[in-house]
Amino acid sequence: MNLENETGMIFAVLNEKHDQDLDYWPKDVEEEEFYKAIDTASQKAEKIPEETRIYWLSERTILVVREQILVPIEKELIANGYTEELKLAKRPLEKKVIGEVNISSTGVRTIDETFVDWNFDKDIGFFLFVLKPQKT
Repeated sequence: MNLENETGMIFAVLNEKHDQDLDYWPKDVEEEEFYKAIDTASQKAEKIPEETRIYWLSERTILVVREQILVPIEKELIANGYTEELKLAKRPLEKKVIGEVNISSTGVRTIDETFVDWNFDKDIGFFLFVLKPQKT
């Protein structure tokens, strides 16, 4: 949710088999460089994930799933019931570091909105990017 822009996004991750239709990757986007940019941003905020998966949900929507990203201090905060405080601290930090890496150099159009969320129980972080519309 972005209160300033009055926008939001709802998404759900289901325990389904991998859908081959989600393997789409635009020809003008350098896949390896995009993954590196995401890992660099993750490392600036916490650590490089053990696994990163990127799904192009549409021409304008990208879902990034990062597994095993929490560092020990974050795990302790969660264990002690400080999940909301941790989210309040992590959300602007992760948005900031995404802005610091040069994702557009990978061929991805300019990001219009970035949404961040986590499943702390499973140690998973999510980025949801909405790209600016392609000019015709």
